[in-house]
Amino acid sequence: MNLYKNDDLVEATNLAINNTLNNPGRQQQLDTFGWGEPQFTTGKNLLKIYEQRGTAQTQLQNEQWALSQQINSGLQALAEQFKEHVRIVQVALRNDTTLLHSLEIDRLAQRRWEFVRQAGNFYGQLQDQKVSLEAYGISSKEIQQNCSAANELLQLKEVRADKKSAAEQSTQDKREAQATLRMWVKYFHTIARMAFRSQPQALEAYGIRVRATV
Repeated sequence: MNLYKNDDLVEATNLAINNTLNNPGRQQQLDTFGWGEPQFTTGKNLLKIYEQRGTAQTQLQNEQWALSQQINSGLQALAEQFKEHVRIVQVALRNDTTLLHSLEIDRLAQRRWEFVRQAGNFYGQLQDQKVSLEAYGISSKEIQQNCSAANELLQLKEVRADKKSAAEQSTQDKREAQATLRMWVKYFHTIARMAFRSQPQALEAYGIRVRATV
Protein backbone atom coordinates (compact mmCIF):
# COMPACT_ATOMS: atom_id res chain seq x y z
CA MET A 1 0.00 0.00 0.00
CA ASN A 2 1.06 3.53 -0.74
CA LEU A 3 0.12 5.55 2.33
CA TYR A 4 0.59 8.76 0.34
CA LYS A 5 -2.45 7.87 -1.77
CA ASN A 6 -5.84 8.82 -0.35
CA ASP A 7 -7.63 5.53 -1.02
CA ASP A 8 -4.73 3.40 0.25
CA LEU A 9 -4.44 5.44 3.44
CA VAL A 10 -8.15 5.13 4.19
CA GLU A 11 -8.08 1.40 3.43
CA ALA A 12 -5.01 0.85 5.62
CA THR A 13 -6.69 2.65 8.51
CA ASN A 14 -9.89 0.63 8.17
CA LEU A 15 -7.91 -2.62 7.95
CA ALA A 16 -6.01 -1.75 11.12
CA ILE A 17 -9.18 -0.92 13.04
CA ASN A 18 -11.66 -3.48 11.72
CA ASN A 19 -9.32 -6.47 11.50
CA THR A 20 -8.35 -5.93 15.11
CA LEU A 21 -11.60 -4.95 16.81
CA ASN A 22 -13.36 -7.87 15.12
CA ASN A 23 -10.69 -10.30 16.36
CA PRO A 24 -10.33 -10.54 20.18
CA GLY A 25 -7.15 -12.62 19.84
CA ARG A 26 -5.40 -9.89 17.87
CA GLN A 27 -6.70 -7.27 20.27
CA GLN A 28 -5.14 -9.09 23.19
CA GLN A 29 -1.85 -9.59 21.39
CA LEU A 30 -1.58 -5.94 20.38
CA ASP A 31 -2.55 -4.85 23.85
CA THR A 32 0.55 -6.53 25.26
CA PHE A 33 2.57 -4.15 23.07
CA GLY A 34 0.73 -1.12 24.43
CA TRP A 35 -1.70 -0.74 21.52
CA GLY A 36 -5.18 -0.96 22.93
CA GLU A 37 -8.63 0.62 22.80
CA PRO A 38 -7.42 4.24 23.31
CA GLN A 39 -5.12 3.98 20.29
CA PHE A 40 -7.92 2.61 18.10
CA THR A 41 -10.26 5.36 19.29
CA THR A 42 -7.60 7.84 18.24
CA GLY A 43 -7.36 6.17 14.83
CA LYS A 44 -11.12 6.36 14.34
CA ASN A 45 -11.15 10.03 15.24
CA LEU A 46 -8.22 10.83 12.95
CA LEU A 47 -9.91 9.02 10.07
CA LYS A 48 -13.15 10.90 10.69
CA ILE A 49 -11.35 14.25 10.72
CA TYR A 50 -9.46 13.37 7.54
CA GLU A 51 -12.63 12.37 5.71
CA GLN A 52 -14.51 15.46 6.91
CA ARG A 53 -11.74 17.74 5.72
CA GLY A 54 -11.65 15.94 2.39
CA THR A 55 -15.39 16.47 2.00
CA ALA A 56 -15.05 20.15 2.92
CA GLN A 57 -12.22 20.58 0.42
CA THR A 58 -14.22 18.98 -2.39
CA GLN A 59 -17.29 21.08 -1.60
CA LEU A 60 -15.33 24.33 -1.62
CA GLN A 61 -13.56 23.43 -4.86
CA ASN A 62 -16.91 22.59 -6.49
CA GLU A 63 -18.39 25.88 -5.30
CA GLN A 64 -15.38 27.76 -6.65
CA TRP A 65 -15.74 25.99 -10.01
CA ALA A 66 -19.48 26.77 -10.16
CA LEU A 67 -18.78 30.45 -9.44
CA SER A 68 -16.17 30.53 -12.20
CA GLN A 69 -18.68 29.07 -14.64
CA GLN A 70 -21.29 31.61 -13.58
CA ILE A 71 -18.80 34.46 -13.91
CA ASN A 72 -17.59 33.36 -17.35
CA SER A 73 -21.14 33.08 -18.62
CA GLY A 74 -22.05 36.48 -17.19
CA LEU A 75 -18.91 38.10 -18.62
CA GLN A 76 -19.66 36.81 -22.08
CA ALA A 77 -23.25 38.06 -22.01
CA LEU A 78 -22.27 41.46 -20.61
CA ALA A 79 -19.42 41.92 -23.11
CA GLU A 80 -21.68 41.29 -26.09
CA GLN A 81 -24.27 43.79 -24.87
CA PHE A 82 -21.79 46.41 -23.69
CA LYS A 83 -19.76 46.53 -26.91
CA GLU A 84 -22.88 46.85 -29.02
CA HIS A 85 -24.37 49.54 -26.77
CA VAL A 86 -21.13 51.53 -26.75
CA ARG A 87 -21.15 51.67 -30.55
CA ILE A 88 -24.75 52.86 -30.54
CA VAL A 89 -24.23 55.45 -27.80
CA GLN A 90 -21.12 56.90 -29.43
CA VAL A 91 -23.27 57.70 -32.46
CA ALA A 92 -26.42 58.72 -30.57
CA LEU A 93 -24.61 61.11 -28.23
CA ARG A 94 -21.90 62.32 -30.59
CA ASN A 95 -23.01 65.94 -30.11
CA ASP A 96 -23.04 65.74 -26.30
CA THR A 97 -19.32 65.55 -25.54
CA THR A 98 -19.78 66.21 -21.82
CA LEU A 99 -22.08 63.23 -21.39
CA LEU A 100 -19.91 61.03 -23.58
CA HIS A 101 -16.88 61.93 -21.47
CA SER A 102 -18.73 60.96 -18.27
CA LEU A 103 -19.45 57.53 -19.74
CA GLU A 104 -15.68 56.86 -20.07
CA ILE A 105 -15.96 54.89 -23.29
CA ASP A 106 -13.25 56.56 -25.39
CA ARG A 107 -11.41 53.23 -25.24
CA LEU A 108 -12.66 49.88 -24.00
CA ALA A 109 -10.64 48.35 -21.18
CA GLN A 110 -8.58 45.27 -22.06
CA ARG A 111 -8.34 43.75 -18.61
CA ARG A 112 -11.32 41.65 -17.63
CA TRP A 113 -12.34 43.33 -14.39
CA GLU A 114 -11.51 46.84 -15.57
CA PHE A 115 -13.86 46.08 -18.47
CA VAL A 116 -16.62 45.07 -16.03
CA ARG A 117 -16.12 48.23 -13.95
CA GLN A 118 -16.20 50.28 -17.13
CA ALA A 119 -19.48 48.64 -18.12
CA GLY A 120 -20.89 49.26 -14.66
CA ASN A 121 -19.99 52.95 -14.84
CA PHE A 122 -21.41 53.21 -18.37
CA TYR A 123 -24.80 51.78 -17.48
CA GLY A 124 -24.82 53.50 -14.09
CA GLN A 125 -24.25 56.91 -15.69
CA LEU A 126 -26.96 56.27 -18.27
CA GLN A 127 -29.34 55.44 -15.42
CA ASP A 128 -28.35 58.35 -13.17
CA GLN A 129 -28.59 60.88 -15.98
CA LYS A 130 -31.82 59.36 -17.25
CA VAL A 131 -30.55 59.10 -20.80
CA SER A 132 -33.27 57.88 -23.13
CA LEU A 133 -32.06 55.57 -25.88
CA GLU A 134 -35.35 53.92 -26.79
CA ALA A 135 -35.15 55.44 -30.27
CA TYR A 136 -31.85 53.61 -30.81
CA GLY A 137 -33.15 50.23 -29.67
CA ILE A 138 -31.79 50.31 -26.10
CA SER A 139 -34.53 50.13 -23.48
CA SER A 140 -34.27 51.49 -19.95
CA LYS A 141 -34.87 47.94 -18.77
CA GLU A 142 -31.77 46.73 -20.65
CA ILE A 143 -29.71 49.52 -19.12
CA GLN A 144 -30.89 48.62 -15.61
CA GLN A 145 -30.33 44.89 -16.15
CA ASN A 146 -26.81 45.36 -17.50
CA CYS A 147 -25.92 47.74 -14.69
CA SER A 148 -27.08 45.11 -12.20
CA ALA A 149 -25.21 42.38 -14.10
CA ALA A 150 -21.93 44.33 -13.93
CA ASN A 151 -22.33 44.95 -10.20
CA GLU A 152 -23.25 41.31 -9.60
CA LEU A 153 -20.14 40.13 -11.46
CA LEU A 154 -17.95 42.31 -9.26
CA GLN A 155 -19.63 40.84 -6.19
CA LEU A 156 -19.18 37.31 -7.52
CA LYS A 157 -15.50 38.06 -8.05
CA GLU A 158 -15.16 38.83 -4.33
CA VAL A 159 -17.15 35.75 -3.36
CA ARG A 160 -14.97 33.56 -5.57
CA ALA A 161 -11.83 35.06 -4.05
CA ASP A 162 -13.15 34.15 -0.59
CA LYS A 163 -13.98 30.63 -1.78
CA LYS A 164 -10.51 30.28 -3.28
CA SER A 165 -8.90 31.33 -0.01
CA ALA A 166 -11.12 28.94 1.94
CA ALA A 167 -10.38 26.11 -0.54
CA GLU A 168 -6.63 26.68 -0.18
CA GLN A 169 -6.97 26.57 3.61
CA SER A 170 -9.08 23.41 3.40
CA THR A 171 -6.38 21.81 1.25
CA GLN A 172 -3.79 22.64 3.90
CA ASP A 173 -6.08 21.33 6.65
CA LYS A 174 -6.59 18.09 4.74
CA ARG A 175 -2.83 17.65 4.22
CA GLU A 176 -2.22 18.11 7.92
CA ALA A 177 -4.93 15.59 8.79
CA GLN A 178 -3.51 13.20 6.19
CA ALA A 179 0.00 13.48 7.65
CA THR A 180 -1.29 12.83 11.18
CA LEU A 181 -3.33 9.83 10.06
CA ARG A 182 -0.39 8.47 8.06
CA MET A 183 1.81 8.62 11.15
CA TRP A 184 -0.83 6.72 13.11
CA VAL A 185 -0.97 3.97 10.45
CA LYS A 186 2.82 3.76 10.24
CA TYR A 187 3.09 3.46 14.00
CA PHE A 188 0.40 0.77 14.01
CA HIS A 189 2.25 -1.16 11.31
CA THR A 190 5.44 -0.98 13.37
CA ILE A 191 3.63 -2.41 16.43
CA ALA A 192 1.84 -5.03 14.32
CA ARG A 193 5.12 -6.28 12.82
CA MET A 194 6.43 -6.87 16.32
CA ALA A 195 3.21 -8.38 17.66
CA PHE A 196 2.64 -10.71 14.69
CA ARG A 197 6.20 -11.29 13.50
CA SER A 198 5.55 -15.03 13.38
CA GLN A 199 2.02 -14.69 11.93
CA PRO A 200 2.35 -13.53 8.31
CA GLN A 201 -1.36 -14.05 7.64
CA ALA A 202 -2.24 -11.55 10.34
CA LEU A 203 0.16 -9.02 8.84
CA GLU A 204 -1.29 -9.55 5.38
CA ALA A 205 -4.77 -8.95 6.82
CA TYR A 206 -3.56 -5.48 7.76
CA GLY A 207 -2.21 -4.87 4.27
CA ILE A 208 1.38 -5.18 5.47
CA ARG A 209 3.73 -6.68 2.91
CA VAL A 210 5.43 -9.80 4.16
CA ARG A 211 8.78 -10.85 2.75
CA ALA A 212 8.77 -14.33 1.32
CA THR A 213 10.99 -16.74 3.22
CA VAL A 214 13.34 -19.03 1.37
